[in-house]
Formats: sequence, C-alpha cells, structure tokens
Amino acid sequence: SSEKKPVSPEHLINRKPEWLIYPSKYDPALPDSNWNGRRNEEGLYLAPLIEDVQIHLLNVVDDILSQYELDGLHLDYIRFPGYGFDFDPYVRDKFKERYVIDPAEFRNTPESFSANYGAVGYDIFFSRWGKFLRDGLSEFIEKLAKQTRERHPEVIISAAVKPDLRRAHWYYYQDWDRWLNEGWLDWAVPMNYAKSQSDFEMRMDQMLEKVPAEKVVMGTALYNQPWSSVKQKWQTIQNKRDKNEALKGVALFSYDQISESGALQKAYTEVFIHRRTR
Repeated sequence: SSEKKPVSPEHLINRKPEWLIYPSKYDPALPDSNWNGRRNEEGLYLAPLIEDVQIHLLNVVDDILSQYELDGLHLDYIRFPGYGFDFDPYVRDKFKERYVIDPAEFRNTPESFSANYGAVGYDIFFSRWGKFLRDGLSEFIEKLAKQTRERHPEVIISAAVKPDLRRAHWYYYQDWDRWLNEGWLDWAVPMNYAKSQSDFEMRMDQMLEKVPAEKVVMGTALYNQPWSSVKQKWQTIQNKRDKNEALKGVALFSYDQISESGALQKAYTEVFIHRRTR
C-alpha cells in the first residue's frame, strides 16, 4: 500500500511484476505502468488465479507454519480489489479458452458489446465473468485449506471478509459463505464496520441466514463512531448469544482506539464480561 515503489530488486513486485493484478484499462505502454497502472486505493494485489502465484503463496504459508508454532492462519485482503480487476493476460486467456469472448470487450466497451450480442448476451457474459473469478479464488482457498489441514491439522484458518454478501460476491468476487460452508475456513471475520446501527444489524442478519453463527467472529469498528454507538452494536452481538444464536466471537478494529479509551474498555467489560458472568 506504500506510495513508493520498493527499492530492492529482490522484492516480489520488482522480481515478478507480471504477477500483479491488472485493471481492465491497463496500458503497458505507459511509463512505470507495473506500479502506477495497477495500484488502487488499497495498494497492489497479486493475481490469485495465476498458477505460479498460487504455488508461491502456498509455499510461503507452509514455510511459516513449518517454522513457527502458530495457533492459526488469518487471511486478509483475500479478495479482488474491485469489479474492474483482474484482466491480466493469463486470466483473460483462460476465460477465452472456456467462453471464446475476451472479458475486456464487455468490460471496456459495454455499448458495442451489447450492440453485437444484445443486452441479454451482455448480462450472460458479465455473470459468467463474475462466476469465473469467484470460482477461481475459491479453488485457491480450497487448495490452501487442503494443504494446511494435511500438514498442520491443528492450525485454525480464518479470513477477513466483506460484510455485505451480495457486494462480496459481485464486486470483490469473494464467495466467503461458500468457504465457510465447505469447511475450508474455520472462522470468518466480517468487517462489519458500518456506523449505522440498522446497517450493522441488516448485514449481520443477512449473513447469518447463509452461514452458521458459530463460525462467525463479528468485526466491529471503533475508529469511526462514538463509544456509545459501538456499545449498542456489542449489545446486539451479545443478544444473539442470549437467544442461542451465539457468534464465535467479536473482533475490534482497532486496538489503538480501545487501548486509549477508558469508555470503550468499560463498555466492553459491561457487555461481554459482567453480563457473561451473571
């Protein structure tokens, strides 16, 4: 996520620039396009559907788990940065092998594509493209889970995920409810950072219709709202426990806020500690 390019020639970005994710309108002719052309507001991503990228990541994970006694493996940013990605040559060729059409055609020139194939044709290929990316990322999660379970069966696998399931599926191509239901993840940590209480509850209710509550660690934001609003959200989570809809737990983002706020510390104790021990 740095605004400056890594200096070391051994950095992965410099060694393997072709592994970086591509936006739909990436222009390789532009200066330093491997850096500026593929950055988004969150930084640079590796292209998760490229086979060599998957092998690299699997090796990194196995090396870490083999060298250190760890309780768990947590996956962050395990998604695409948005619907305008990933249009790297490898992924485009794989899609064309299956469906003939280059996905850049309907992404970059939707009007002309619709003129040739009709509005229905556009919708069909757009839907196929979304499924193609979701399935590709899910296949990597399955490989990662299988390898980890075989070699390090004691390790818990979790992931930070987008809280709105529809948006997770169609904007970030993150099929995390499937990852949970297939048993590839032990826990999911939805980043339910909404300030609005109604939005927070709506997202939570929608996801709990699709996945078991006992596999969800609900993420709550401390940085964007007053402590009283945070406490209300924590009470909503605790109420689920009282109704035998117990979530696995709660995650607080971030530590800085609660470590510096006596009010947040007191609220947490009242909701989760005192109430649990009554």
